[in-house]
Amino acid sequence: MKEQLPKQVYTSEYRAQAVLLVTRDGLSIAAAARRLSVSLKTLANWVKRAKDGGLPASDAGAVAGRRIAGGRGSRELAAAARNR
Repeated sequence: MKEQLPKQVYTSEYRAQAVLLVTRDGLSIAAAARRLSVSLKTLANWVKRAKDGGLPASDAGAVAGRRIAGGRGSRELAAAARNR
C-alpha cells in the first residue's frame, strides 16, 4: 500500500498574501505558485475565491493590502514579492 503524505495546511494570512502576489503585484498564477511551491490548482482556487468574495473575514484585511508578518511561509512570500 502506498504511503500518503500529510495534507498541507496553510494559514489564512499565507493564502491572502499569496493571492496578493497575483491580484496586486501582477504575477501570473503559475509564476506565483512556482515561487511559493504551492500547487497551481490550489493557488488558482484561492484567487478565484478572493475574486468572488469568498475569503474568510480574517483574510479580508490582508487582501485589502495589509502585510502580515510571521506565519508559515512569510519569508517565501516576501522573497517572491521582491523578485517579481
